[in-house]
Amino acid sequence: MKSFYTSSNEHKLNIFFVFLIFVFAWVVTHPYSGIWHDGWLYLAQALLKIDPSIYKNDIFFKFGSQDSYSIFSEFYVFFIKFLGVELAALILVLFFQFFFIATLWLVCKEIYGRLIGVWSICGVAILSAYYGSDKIFSYAETFFTARNVAEPLCLLAIYFLLRRRPWISAGMLIMAGAFHPLIAFPVLFIWWIFQSLEDKRFFYLILLLPIVILLALSDVQPFHRLLEVYDSAWWDVVLVRNKNVLPLNWPLINWILLGIDCCCIYLAIRVLQGKAQRLMISTLLATFILTAISILGTSVLKNVLLTSLQLWRIGWVLHFLAMASVPYFIIILWRKGGLAAYSALFLTLSGFLYPDWSSFTFIIFSILLYFLHRRGVTYDGVNQRLRIYLNFGVGIILLCIVVKAISDVYVMTSIPALFEATDREKIELTFFSPYIWKLELVIAWGLFFIFNRKKQAFVFLLVCLIPVLYLWDQRSPWQKYVTAEQAKTHPFRQYINEHREVYWHNGNVLSSWTLLGATSYYSRIQGAGALFNRGTAIELYNRAKLLGQNLPECGSGKYSNEEFQSKCVPNQTTVRKVCSNEPRLDAMIFSFEIKGLHAVRWTFEQPDPTQNKAYFLYPCSIFRKS
Repeated sequence: MKSFYTSSNEHKLNIFFVFLIFVFAWVVTHPYSGIWHDGWLYLAQALLKIDPSIYKNDIFFKFGSQDSYSIFSEFYVFFIKFLGVELAALILVLFFQFFFIATLWLVCKEIYGRLIGVWSICGVAILSAYYGSDKIFSYAETFFTARNVAEPLCLLAIYFLLRRRPWISAGMLIMAGAFHPLIAFPVLFIWWIFQSLEDKRFFYLILLLPIVILLALSDVQPFHRLLEVYDSAWWDVVLVRNKNVLPLNWPLINWILLGIDCCCIYLAIRVLQGKAQRLMISTLLATFILTAISILGTSVLKNVLLTSLQLWRIGWVLHFLAMASVPYFIIILWRKGGLAAYSALFLTLSGFLYPDWSSFTFIIFSILLYFLHRRGVTYDGVNQRLRIYLNFGVGIILLCIVVKAISDVYVMTSIPALFEATDREKIELTFFSPYIWKLELVIAWGLFFIFNRKKQAFVFLLVCLIPVLYLWDQRSPWQKYVTAEQAKTHPFRQYINEHREVYWHNGNVLSSWTLLGATSYYSRIQGAGALFNRGTAIELYNRAKLLGQNLPECGSGKYSNEEFQSKCVPNQTTVRKVCSNEPRLDAMIFSFEIKGLHAVRWTFEQPDPTQNKAYFLYPCSIFRKS
């Protein structure tokens, strides 16, 4: 590590190598996944702008949506009209990934300086980007949403705040809020605390709170929801569909991870000074305040506005700054030497497993060793046998990681559950396995900094980078097909021409919207709107009940062939009942054939015939006549 701080050509070479580590880590942790997850919903909002006559009847929009509080759809539509759906999503993801990286560098450089800043951006790239509950929410997502636009604007606001340009910073936050208010608001709250700590006059902005209450009493949207609470029927749907936005419903591990983030920020407060320290103080205070309000407003008061605002999303800023601080702590501990260096080593090893439970073991070891260091226990003063145990433990851990990486390769390429995957998908799983690519980084780092084999380290890292660059686009042939222009001539379209509404089983909502140019009758992803609109929540529940999809075990919507007879899978009775009760539904589509019913069959053909997939359409008009 010492060579990293020399001021020479070797120093520049070291900086370039660390930057190459960042590029590798970023590519391997941010492969392009196409349009999926929330990307479906944001695309639907753009489709609504393009053709409201069709999509306004979709259950996601039927009772209103949050699109009225954002300019994102107009922005997205502009690119879709020129580039098409598929190319627009790809180019915009790439552009805002680069924008995020640029603002990431600006913030880390401003907080830690250029030398440690390059390691900080590596920390953000290598360590998990997930915050909140159940690995659902993360920053710098690999699919295009309004968050991709708002997050780098917020980071740019933090940069200008640190540069003592508060009003330019506020302007960036207003721009971010125009795209995604829920992402921008926590950073605006940090901005207010930051400014209040420097100039007490800013604290009086809290007097805006009575104005908000007055707007609520005047029934001004969305403030009127400050006086609105969820009734029992609506709340029951929210508990099932949107439980991840309710902090008290989070699993224990997510609270532990939140605690680790808070500890990282606290330690940063202890070691940083000036504006950087004030930013960390502001972030920690904002986290405590907004998380407390979120808990009170959701599970206690069941308040519609406080639940909809999702104030716990302060976690994205907290987690970002926490992950950026970890390399700084490791460098400080390593330079102290002795037991503190072992503390740095165990903290580094925890990054292999973070955010899984097993990573906490190494974090605890790191804390214990640093505690011994603080108590004055020197490396020379430690029992020789204990030092042997420490070295042996580190070796065993590294060996376990190697064994785990090898077993991952075997499992991903050999187990029966993956036999249905294509060869490319198996290769992707192998190269993008966290154990494998992190082990590759350790080998490259060891060659460069420990064994001083710089050329070999560069060659090794480039050899590792080439395949992940080649495999960066991880869209399946199906994902590419449903958004392609030629898909608009799909043979199923002739059966979807009366009311333009279709039910595509297994939550294939994008296929309904883009492939068939129709609204989706029901999918779980449309349940995101249940949080904001009572009508959406009740209607979705009624449709799920009619389909037999209202049970918790039906949540994934994916079943093996042996499970086709289970209660979660629609049968002949279900199809007849749904078609009879829903006069606007044109057809129901499944990836399996329903016994006793005649279907229109279509096969999605792929280069490998063994991967061909059949779909079966059942026109509802036939069952209504019968």
